[in-house]
Amino acid sequence: MPDVVRLFLLIILWEPDDRITQSIYEVPICPEHGMLAEQFRPRQESGQIKSWVAYCLPAKFEFLKGRNI
Repeated sequence: MPDVVRLFLLIILWEPDDRITQSIYEVPICPEHGMLAEQFRPRQESGQIKSWVAYCLPAKFEFLKGRNI
């Protein structure tokens, strides 16, 4: 069985009450930083969030030989 690579988008928000929240999504392609900034900058400017960061990461899943997915 060949290895499988999937892309995941991790979004971390710093909330006004100092909580940190995170979300992770499987994505077909990594979004451009500018597109994400368009979504989060207005929330930051309005005070809904203090700050944000996003990472798009590949995850390589390896399987044992002879095992099906």
